[in-house]
Amino acid sequence: MGVIANEGYRYYLESLPAYTQQNGEMIPTAEVDDIQELPPVIKVEQSKRFQSIHATFGTLSGLAALFRILFARYSDQEIMSKSLFSFNHPKGACEVCRGIGKAEYIDINKLVGDTNKTLREGAITTTLPNGYIVYSQVTVEELNKVCKAHGFHVDMPWKTLSAQQKEVVLNGSDRLKVFYGKHGLESRLRWQGIKAKPREEGYYKGMLPIMQDILRRDRNPNILKFASSKVCPSCKGGRIKAEHLNYEWKGSNFQAWTARPLCDLYDALNQLDLNAGEKLLVNKMRIPLLDFIRLGMGHYQLSTPSMAISSGDGQRIKLINQVTSNLQGILYVFDEPSIGLSSNYQRHLLHILDRVIKRGNTVIVVEHDLEFIQAADWIVELGPEAGIHGGEVVFNGAIQDFLKAKDFKSPTLSALKTVKGQKISKPQIQTQSGLASHFQLQANQLVVMSRKTPQFLARMRRYCEMKHLNLITVTDQPIGKTPRSNPATYTGLADKIRDVLAKTPKRKS
Repeated sequence: MGVIANEGYRYYLESLPAYTQQNGEMIPTAEVDDIQELPPVIKVEQSKRFQSIHATFGTLSGLAALFRILFARYSDQEIMSKSLFSFNHPKGACEVCRGIGKAEYIDINKLVGDTNKTLREGAITTTLPNGYIVYSQVTVEELNKVCKAHGFHVDMPWKTLSAQQKEVVLNGSDRLKVFYGKHGLESRLRWQGIKAKPREEGYYKGMLPIMQDILRRDRNPNILKFASSKVCPSCKGGRIKAEHLNYEWKGSNFQAWTARPLCDLYDALNQLDLNAGEKLLVNKMRIPLLDFIRLGMGHYQLSTPSMAISSGDGQRIKLINQVTSNLQGILYVFDEPSIGLSSNYQRHLLHILDRVIKRGNTVIVVEHDLEFIQAADWIVELGPEAGIHGGEVVFNGAIQDFLKAKDFKSPTLSALKTVKGQKISKPQIQTQSGLASHFQLQANQLVVMSRKTPQFLARMRRYCEMKHLNLITVTDQPIGKTPRSNPATYTGLADKIRDVLAKTPKRKS
């Protein structure tokens, strides 16, 4: 899959000016002798790269752009700029939350740890072993000078401090000046050369103003550990400027339309009385909306943050975008597009891929689902086993020949023959509301949800609160990006291996 996709992109770059072709140097060179007659390639893989705080289901699918045009043309007597309804454009983004829909703030509960501890003992969780308090710009000893100027000291438990005293620690004071920096005078006297510069002096600024400023400008992972969010008080979660939410189309503002589940949105659009221009735009939404619903994404909203969209659904959003693009002569490469789908949804996925092919395109799918394999026209099986014992072309031919083959060993073919003739019962389909209302967690049992919907998640949180249980979430987010890490370092196994090696006779000798 990677070879075909990378070489297809390399061919595309070769058709561009020489300056652009230098990007091809970053593409891994394929270890093959020759590749012939490769058309333009579009690779649609499972990836979290589509996830961004500035992306939603509506922006990824392109449906939000159509709604922006509808509102710009038909929500007022005069035609407006569609950017007024875009939370990613300065003209449209809410000025309070900057188009995020939530107002982020430094959460005191995350900044203050054990309230029984004193400031010297590390009640503030950013306190380092040497006494420097990260984000405060001062050490505990310098902070103690400020505290004493207000009638208390750093050796009092945090929970015994008054609201005014906590305000001094968190938001600063202008009663006296202190020295900034993590190193005290004693250690600085030992410095030589360029390090031995005078200490900066000034009023204690407090922690919250500094942290809020970093959160506003940078939003780096370190500061986000101490941040929480609440619905933006200005746009009420609508992401665009409050005054732009006053415009309505067919009785609802932009936020109300994008907050509807896709199932409800599809039904509502079908019931509207539209003029010619509105009908043209709405018709462009109907087919992709129906495709999303038939692929099990009817519970999403156009306003659903991209961070809440699974990698499988993200890949299928890209697929539907390609179906509506009307491109021809393209080779599409998909990586397990059926992942997470029941057989009913898989059948519609095959229907969508068939539409892509009938437009004059070719589709290659890396897939392990047996129903999906049976629907293929051509089979390329690699094997004979997994990992280092595989990688060879075991079969390359039409599906009919693959099913009749007898002279080679194939786990896939064996599995297909096993399920052949077995009657597959059609699953009972229930409505989203019905499933949510009957869903009930049970203690000491494994409960499985086939789709992660807001209703299910809310029910789970309520159950954990009622039973006083800790809710631990394990996601498919990457565990890290540093090239120096591997599974052994993340699991702690590397530490145990190092301990064992350190105790060997050769190491002690």
